[in-house]
Amino acid sequence: MPAAAERIKEMDRERALLQERWEKATEASRSYHDAKHQPKEYKVQDLVLLNVKNLKLRQPCKKLTAKFSGPYRITEAIGKQAY
Repeated sequence: MPAAAERIKEMDRERALLQERWEKATEASRSYHDAKHQPKEYKVQDLVLLNVKNLKLRQPCKKLTAKFSGPYRITEAIGKQAY
């Protein structure tokens, strides 16, 4: 069964090549994200606006509602990016 053994070796080489390409693509994506991403940190008593995209508001026309609500004052920090 030399053909089967050769096929297994070929599949292992392909798998290793695909793994290497996957890791390279992941690293490229990570480096792009890290270059653009800047985490926002706020202090207590800072004023912030609240995005109302996921809030259910009683507005007659969603198209004409404001995109942000506020300003609201931060009263306490729960985590690094949770207030």
